[in-house]
Amino acid sequence: METIEKSRLEARVTPQQKKLFVRAAAVAGMSLSDFVKNALVEKAYKTLRDHDVIELCLADQEKLAFHLLTPPEAPADFRDLAEWRRRQDQDA
Repeated sequence: METIEKSRLEARVTPQQKKLFVRAAAVAGMSLSDFVKNALVEKAYKTLRDHDVIELCLADQEKLAFHLLTPPEAPADFRDLAEWRRRQDQDA
């Protein structure tokens, strides 16, 4: 059986907060420790998701889609380089 390394986390809370947490854990049918861990994990994922996700209004979504679907034509220098690279790959 694989052992999982655990780490300890402590937090100072007011008596009212602890009472709230204990009650919520009981209602959820969980231990206080499991309730707090689950709540922290949920909040951490939400915080990171909110940070990582870009929300655009409809107008900006349409602009983004337009530019993704209709990119500008590459400059001639780039097209020449791409063609040269294709020939190099075919000769190899």
